[in-house]
This record gives sequence, structure tokens and C-alpha cells, in this order.
Amino acid sequence: LSEENPYPVFRVDADGTLVYANPACENLLADLDGQSGRSLPEQWLDLVRSALDSQTIERAEYQHGNRVYAFRAVPVNNANHVNVYGVDITEQKLIRGLSESVVKSSPIGISIYNSVGDCISANDAIANIIGTTRDLVLQQNFHQIESWKKCGLYTAALSAIQEKEEKRLEVEVKTTFNKIGSFACYLNFFRVGNESH
Repeated sequence: LSEENPYPVFRVDADGTLVYANPACENLLADLDGQSGRSLPEQWLDLVRSALDSQTIERAEYQHGNRVYAFRAVPVNNANHVNVYGVDITEQKLIRGLSESVVKSSPIGISIYNSVGDCISANDAIANIIGTTRDLVLQQNFHQIESWKKCGLYTAALSAIQEKEEKRLEVEVKTTFNKIGSFACYLNFFRVGNESH
């Protein structure tokens, strides 16, 4: 199956010798000619050694040409080698960078919360709207925002996540930061990779 995988998959022993590489590794491991029996460059050896020493999955990103790959080095139980699985994350990184730029520069208040409720991105506009600083917004977890619970925003956020669809509502609220106002709120569910937001 790894022969058909469009992403790089390879196996490295404890000495740093390439034992196996699927066809998708051809360009990535060009210095090794994609052949078994050759030693990996030092950057790969660090990843492999770390996975073997800790006996846990280790992660790293690697740029090859104009592409960016995320790799997982997985130590094989009771064996002295590591399987390395790669996936091209170039588009995800571009979208994430663009998204951060759009959020930051928008005159509309925007805050983004991850699947456990932590605020992972916010702009100055949302901070001004609710009467605080961007840094304080980024410290919030929407599960703990009492003003959201009192005005129905919390229930709408949970519904947007559960139903995976946009929710709109108008709320009259006194924010956590003591600003009173009427707000038009748009709650959008989206995924980046495997992460829900």
C-alpha cells in the first residue's frame, strides 16, 4: 500500500540507514537517489534518533523546494527502526498564513476558537468591540465566558459546532470587560486539517 501512497513513506534503522522508501520519496530523498542502504542526512537522523530514544512519535516539518511537508517518525515496537510518514502541508500553511493576515487586518471583529474552546486568533477590532485588548481575548476559552452563557451566544456556538453550520444572532450583552452593547454575531464552523474551529 505504501507504494501507492502519494506521500513520502520510508523506514530508517537505528544507524540512520535508509531501509525502504516508497516512490513518493524520489524527489525528497534525491541526495540518496531514493535507494535503500544509504545513510540519511543529519536533519533526518535527529528526528529518527529522537523517536527511537523516546519511543514516542516525533514530528517535524521539512521544506523541499517550494513544498512543505509534515513528518511523523513512528518507532516500531520491539524493533530497531522507525517508519517515517510525510504529508504535503504547503496549501494548509498558505491558507493559515492568509487567514491570519485577513483576520488581523479586518475592520470586523473576529475571534477564532479551537475545538476545546481556546481562543487561537483574534484581531484588534474584536478587542475594541468588547472593551479589552487582543492579548486578553487570546486568553479566553469560550466555555468559561459567562457573558456568552447569559446572552445565548454560548448555546449558539455549541450548536454551530455540533451541526457544523453557520449561526447568526443578535445579542444584547454586558461583556466580560464591562462593555454594554448590541452585537450582530456570526458563528461559523470550519476545519483546518483535522482540527475543528
